[in-house]
Amino acid sequence: LGDDSWQNDAQLCIKLHESAVSVSFALGESDSVSNYAEKVISNSTFEESLEVQQILLRSMAQIGRHAEVISRGTAILRRLDFDIADSPSIESIVLAMKSTHSMTSKYTLDGIMDLCEKVVDKSSQNIMKLLDAMIVSCYSLGSLTLPLIACTIIKYSLDHGICSESATAWASFGTFKIFIEGDYAAAEHIAKVARAITTKHQTM
Repeated sequence: LGDDSWQNDAQLCIKLHESAVSVSFALGESDSVSNYAEKVISNSTFEESLEVQQILLRSMAQIGRHAEVISRGTAILRRLDFDIADSPSIESIVLAMKSTHSMTSKYTLDGIMDLCEKVVDKSSQNIMKLLDAMIVSCYSLGSLTLPLIACTIIKYSLDHGICSESATAWASFGTFKIFIEGDYAAAEHIAKVARAITTKHQTM
């Protein structure tokens, strides 16, 4: 592409670079992912860049740039109006978990499975993939941001539809229900949800 390609046909350039990002990620070429993704981010709207943003975070997580994934991901989430603290307190984590439990307790397993049938729009799926990439890095660093990200994914998926990326958040939430609250009964139910989501999306 020539130097004036972005000015002459920005949408074509975006599509070509998005494809290059996806192919480079599949090939494990992290430098190319970063190079192509940054060009899309620099030459498109924030909303248009979400797909490459989430792929870039996943690529960074694969090569161990976990602190950067959390930092960059948190900045993106704030632009999407998610309230994620840089250094969450135990109190804020407990409050987030209680709020999430209050929301999830309204659903039966069958009710949650019904949400798996809801078509998740591309933008919402990209946001959940972005959050899911952050979960990997939070696990790797033992970050206190992890339970907040898990709660955020669960709440968001209940509102926008449940996709395969939701399962990790449910599993994480169940783990924290045990370690933080000692609520084994709730954790067992949440584990069933995570397993059912995984099974459902494997057959879809």
